[in-house]
Amino acid sequence: GRSTGGVFACDRAPPRLPSHRPMVLEIARFQQEREALEAERDQVRSRLKEEEARCQGLDATIADLQLQLQQVRASKGTMPMQTAHTPDRPDELGELVRAHHEKQLALMATIEGLRGDLRRERARADVADRDRRAAQAEFADAMQQSATCVAHCGGADASASLSRTSYERKCQEARALEDE
Repeated sequence: GRSTGGVFACDRAPPRLPSHRPMVLEIARFQQEREALEAERDQVRSRLKEEEARCQGLDATIADLQLQLQQVRASKGTMPMQTAHTPDRPDELGELVRAHHEKQLALMATIEGLRGDLRRERARADVADRDRRAAQAEFADAMQQSATCVAHCGGADASASLSRTSYERKCQEARALEDE
């Protein structure tokens, strides 16, 4: 072919477009952070479900023990300490009464212990749920701030700094939750 000396547009090199690689890398990093936070959220939800199931089991145990206690109290009220045989000696009757009282006290202590366990588990589940919601809100705020900064500033430096700080804070929160 014939050369036209660069007169036509196809003879010139195409203009260089600005590189979007830093923004693509930043988006990929945010995606990784989001996936890590979602995995952490799923783990927290799983633990919460396990704790709720455990609490339900404790509720059922407490209900059973309360029913047993009511039955013991009802039988005590309707049957004036009659056993298969009537004790011949007064000290034998005292031993039976003492054994019955000890059994009642043990049941009551078990019920109170289970109630305390239930309260602690519910409090722990509430804290975990509150922490999960706070982490989600903070992540959404960080994503919004990062998007605003990238849109207005055009600087990957400010976005990277914000993202790094957010990521470090999330790591600290995850370690704190693991320690619990």
